[in-house]
Amino acid sequence: MIILWKNGTGLYARLQKWFSGYSYSHVAIYLGNILDEDWVYEAGFSLSANPVDLSSPNVEVWGCKLNLIPALRNMIDRVNGRSYAFLQIIYFVRRKFYETFPLFWKLRSLIGVKKITKLNNWFPRSQICTEFWYDVVKEASYTEAKDLYNYLNDNFDGNNLYVSDVLRTMQLFPQYFERL
Repeated sequence: MIILWKNGTGLYARLQKWFSGYSYSHVAIYLGNILDEDWVYEAGFSLSANPVDLSSPNVEVWGCKLNLIPALRNMIDRVNGRSYAFLQIIYFVRRKFYETFPLFWKLRSLIGVKKITKLNNWFPRSQICTEFWYDVVKEASYTEAKDLYNYLNDNFDGNNLYVSDVLRTMQLFPQYFERL
């Protein structure tokens, strides 16, 4: 399952909502019920597993028909315990600027990158929650869902997704995702 948070509080949640225009501020991947609690793997202050209250009105649960387990194992092995990529927030300011003032994007796109969502982030080493989702889903879709894999590969570079991009992607591919 994929978990989206909405109506989050705090500076980052407010910024994410402002950047994207949607009320979603965070995404995580459900790990299961462990020791009588539901757990997700997420990029919070660090990339780690944390308990989640699935009955919270601020949580939106999405089913995923892809087998995420092998990709999730690979990603957790690579990123577990790393710190959150707070400096990637600067990219979102740049993206918001280009989306707000399309003339500047048209001028910028003349020298290379044609999609705002493929414009490399300046701080790609650490991860944010959407990047973690992207890496896991892209790896899982490589063998199971080439159309989804190609969409992700053609439209994003992984370091620059809003949570609303995750939502729209899941809505575009109802054969793989469904809101529960």
